Order: sequence, then C-alpha cells, then structure tokens
Amino acid sequence: AGHGLIEQVQQRFDIKRGFHVPLPVNFSSVFGSMEEVDNARKSAMDARKSSDDDLVPRIAIVTPSPEKGLAFYHRLLPKLADLWPEAKVEVYGGGSHGEALGVHQNAKWYGFVPTAEIFDHVDVHLLVFESTGSWGRVTNEGGLFGVPTVCVDLGAQPEAVGPGGVTLPYDAPLTDWIDALRDVYARRVELGVLAKEHAGVIDHRRSISLFRTALHQVLDL
Repeated sequence: AGHGLIEQVQQRFDIKRGFHVPLPVNFSSVFGSMEEVDNARKSAMDARKSSDDDLVPRIAIVTPSPEKGLAFYHRLLPKLADLWPEAKVEVYGGGSHGEALGVHQNAKWYGFVPTAEIFDHVDVHLLVFESTGSWGRVTNEGGLFGVPTVCVDLGAQPEAVGPGGVTLPYDAPLTDWIDALRDVYARRVELGVLAKEHAGVIDHRRSISLFRTALHQVLDL
C-alpha cells in the first residue's frame, strides 16, 4: 500500500502499527521477458516514426473514475488544449467515465485495451487520485515499458513513481501540471530509464519477502 497511504490511515484511525507490502506483480507472466517488452516498445515506436507520429506528444490516462481524477481531467484537458495543442491524450478503460473524457478536442477514448498495447507506444502516463493515494500497478507497468509518470503526490504515489517521473500537489495550478507534463515529455528518455529500473519495486519476489517479514513483526506486537 505504501508508507504514504499508511500515514493517511494513521491520520484517521488509531492503529498500533502499519506495515507496507507492495502489490506483488509477476511481470514476466503478464508481459513476457524483458526482451519481449523491449521489442514490443521498439516495434510500436518505430511504427509511430514511420507514420511521422513520433513528434506528437502522446499522454495516456488509464481507467479514469470519480476517485481517479475524473473531475480533474475535465478541468485539465481544455487548458492543455490551449497551452499545448500539439499534445494528444489517449484515454483507456473507465467505461462511461473514460468515454466522457473523449468529448475534449485533444482526447480520444479507446475503451479497454491490454496494458501492453497502451505502454508500448505512449510517451507519458498521467495519473491523479482525488483522496486516497493507494499504490496500484499501472504506474510501474508503464515504467516497465520505459514510460514515465506525472502523478499527484498523495499517499503512496511518490513511492510508486520514484525517480521515474514527477509528482505534484492535487491543488497545484493547472499550468503547473501542464509544465510538468511538458518537462517529463522533454526528459522522457532519461526518466523512462529510471522508471524501468524502479518498476522492480513491485516485483512479486520482493513483495513476498516483505510480507513474510511483516507477518513476523505482527506476531511480535
């Protein structure tokens, strides 16, 4: 869940102690070997280059919902269109919430698409939570493909993003968010390398080891 989320819980509830165990993900069972991941990324990016699309900034939003930034995105996208009209936002999943974001001129909703077919070609991942900064897997799945993230600094999100992106306060001016997106896009290669290295933080072997340690510590309370 992340130490940041534990702190959020401790602010609301009287708990004796919190333990952090990252969500265990066996990347190889989902995406194949790192060679397969790298080859998929290279193939998709080569396809963009051959169609002269490689200079179009492509930003991914995955499974938006009322908790996962829906209202924020509705405010951000028009401003993004004004200040960075070259950028295109690809919205994946989220049902009717995702579809609603497709009304913005700079966004297109694609419905459900396998994660590998999202992060094999986009440049930046954007993620916002409204209240609870739980640590999901999407940020680090993007990192596995070398895609950096711009994210809210709530709860465990700074831990999930690590050095492979940028976090901002939810209430930062929209212009700050757009500046962050442009900055991360400009440094996408450098930050993508760091995001790929950081993706191992949710490796299932590490998570299982931390879970065992937490169990021993619980028994000692």
